[in-house]
Amino acid sequence: MDRFGSPLVAVVGSLILSCSLILDTSLTEGYPCESDGRCLEGYRCEDWICVRDAEDPSTNPCEEECEEHERCDYLTGECVPICQGVTCPTGELCLESAGGCTPVLNGPGELCELDEDCVGILPGCSDGTLSCACVVPATMVRPGDTQGICLGFPEDTTSCDPCSEPAECYSAVVSSAGDQGLPEEMTICGPVGFKICGGDEDCNPTAPEPGTTVCTFFGWPEDPKIDGWPIGFFAACATPMRDSVRAPGDICEDNGDCDSGLCVPIKQERKACTTPCDGRDQGCRGRFTSCLDSRVSYGTGELLLWEIAPVCGQGPTLGIGCEPGVAGDQNPCGTDAPHCQVTGADGESAICTRVCRKDSDCGDDGALYCAPQGPDFGFCLPPAD
Repeated sequence: MDRFGSPLVAVVGSLILSCSLILDTSLTEGYPCESDGRCLEGYRCEDWICVRDAEDPSTNPCEEECEEHERCDYLTGECVPICQGVTCPTGELCLESAGGCTPVLNGPGELCELDEDCVGILPGCSDGTLSCACVVPATMVRPGDTQGICLGFPEDTTSCDPCSEPAECYSAVVSSAGDQGLPEEMTICGPVGFKICGGDEDCNPTAPEPGTTVCTFFGWPEDPKIDGWPIGFFAACATPMRDSVRAPGDICEDNGDCDSGLCVPIKQERKACTTPCDGRDQGCRGRFTSCLDSRVSYGTGELLLWEIAPVCGQGPTLGIGCEPGVAGDQNPCGTDAPHCQVTGADGESAICTRVCRKDSDCGDDGALYCAPQGPDFGFCLPPAD
């Protein structure tokens, strides 16, 4: 049994993939068709998603056929090494000898259920220079089959030295890894073809084949058999949820409805699919126009993973006034603060707020602090007068 115990409905979806030289990529591979079913030249509409026509030369920018162990980079129009810029599905790595992505049989990136499955992936796992863990992406929480991948985290969080072959060294911002639970950049040892992301656009390979990854959060649940080191969330490209066709901005009921595995509140009692972002609003589209620190969760029951992490959403609304009991469009509370909570003793004052564990979850301006509501959570509220 996996460590999550109770299941989430899990499904796999399609990736937004841009592989065109033109600047307007909104009607290319993986993007929705126009309302009249139109896509750009060289692409056709299938199930309201634009799909590249492999026989149309207009979608192949490389003038000559690439040599063995090379591929056409659809952004530059040049032949490049076959693994350059490629993002592999979860549990795979890119090998030139294999002609691209292939399953990891042993080492960083191999599939796992517990940390003990990862103790031999790199020499540093046994000499103390690495913490080797089974890290679970939100897209791989499935009924009776929750899996993660083995990654290495250097004890010196700025060093790449322990990332010996066959690992590569990556750098990611991790939500609670720093002092006082603040986000901190740290190095990660992962397989060739693993990719840190700040949005779906970072997971789009520049190759012609359909995309196979989306940007989502990875978390490290504490392993009951090993002293775990829960560090928070970081965003990386992963295989999307099975059969999901709901992209960021689409209405959802739970995480399993979304290709990213991430369903967050947009108004009280309403939710929509989202994607991680890197602090900038530019990567957020559709109904989601802002990159906001928000409560993000996946898993179930006592082993629910949740963090305050940046996602695309509606807001900012943390700390603004609201009226308890008002629902729908009249409720001002957005993704970053979906709860309307009474703050005054008179029961009349209320603000939009969110769940928290620590004061840093409530912003960095000191206007709100994490007021305890239970043994391991609170609400962001203003200090008492």
